[in-house]
Amino acid sequence: MDNKTISLITGATGLAGRALSKRLLSEGQSIRILVLKNDPLLASYLALFDDKRAIQVCECDITNYLSIAKYFQGVSCVYHVAALVTGDHPKSIYDKVNVHGTRNVLDATLNAKVKRIITVATADVYGLPSGKTITDTSEYSYWGEPYADSKIDAAKLVKQYVTEKGLNASIIHPGWVFGPGDQNLIPAITEMIDSGTVISWGAMKTSVLDMIHVDDLANAMVIASRSGNTIGNDIIVSDNSEGVTFPDLVAIAGKQLNKSYKTIHLPYWLMMAIAKVSALLKKLGVVKSTVLTSTDVRSFGLVFPFKPQAAKNMGWKRKVDTRTAFGECVKASMSQ
Repeated sequence: MDNKTISLITGATGLAGRALSKRLLSEGQSIRILVLKNDPLLASYLALFDDKRAIQVCECDITNYLSIAKYFQGVSCVYHVAALVTGDHPKSIYDKVNVHGTRNVLDATLNAKVKRIITVATADVYGLPSGKTITDTSEYSYWGEPYADSKIDAAKLVKQYVTEKGLNASIIHPGWVFGPGDQNLIPAITEMIDSGTVISWGAMKTSVLDMIHVDDLANAMVIASRSGNTIGNDIIVSDNSEGVTFPDLVAIAGKQLNKSYKTIHLPYWLMMAIAKVSALLKKLGVVKSTVLTSTDVRSFGLVFPFKPQAAKNMGWKRKVDTRTAFGECVKASMSQ
């Protein structure tokens, strides 16, 4: 690694981290990525880049401060993207990565005197719909769900470090993130289409989705890192002006897969009941994993009235056409 500007990225091998890595490397920066030992995604991550000389791979664990601290020396900006997102885990597991891990990253950033840090949270921090418009400055509100609540605690921690310790941090809150290599939304939709039956519930028939392509998310992170006006701010990164709905995504995927399907729309309460029974069966040891979680039911089945402004104020705007990009992602997933 040469003397170029060095940015440190946690969670670099994940969906958003890959897009951010590409963006920074395209600008001629060097990047230092923190990855778990034997990260199963590392090989495919490195395969994305022909020239790997500007990438320094550091095996460590953000839940262990001593294992990460030295890597923050000489860094100009930290992008904290790593998080435990998927799965059905106890809150203590989410807290270990999303809260305790974030605290370690913040401490390492401060102790190494890194000038800037961008942390990635989620639009979930604003809670369940209450009938009010959700803006960047809306208060955080707990869901009673382990993932969302752990991200709220992490975001509050960042704010505490800004006000009490002078950390130059901004918090990015993306909507529904998708892009090449997506292992969540796209597989869920294509698997339903492959089965011949697509299930929806609640508001999924008509509600507009707050989609964000990873390239647009990466762009927002970089813009925020170079703007002193965003320090301490919450920044929702989302633009639903295209009016994309869940049926739109299913239709796009169905066309790419060249498969027909039927749609079944179920009541929200029924899906929530299924999620709760599934969670109980897992707790009792009857099943190993849940069919779906109550977080899934709420995230898809409710309408979240976001009206972000902070991202636009710092000069960000969506560049990727959601429908076109989603179709390309589905097509790419067919060859994987």
